[in-house]
Amino acid sequence: SSGINAEYGDPYCRAKTLLQCAGQDPTVSSVENEFLMEMMDFNDEVEMCEDLASLQVIREANETGLSNLFDEFDRYFSEGHTDVAANRLTKCKFLLQTRERIDQREDFLTVL
Repeated sequence: SSGINAEYGDPYCRAKTLLQCAGQDPTVSSVENEFLMEMMDFNDEVEMCEDLASLQVIREANETGLSNLFDEFDRYFSEGHTDVAANRLTKCKFLLQTRERIDQREDFLTVL
């Protein structure tokens, strides 16, 4: 694990590699409909955001959620619950995509 940590500074790549080494397919995990609905609402907030201060609040909430999910991944993975860990990694992917949307919205608002 320490070699993987040194090789992969990106937490998502690290987690994906750990799952692969454990024989778990990191790309095959479903998420709850409730989570998907929350993500849709959250992404709508990003798209409708009209100022940088509000966008920063959204960014902080997204980063906190991402950090919590990576922590949960580590806990479940270390306990041998690779299926639950894979679920957390799938959720992380959604929040990483939201991070990109936030960056794009920030670029748009900065140009205005």
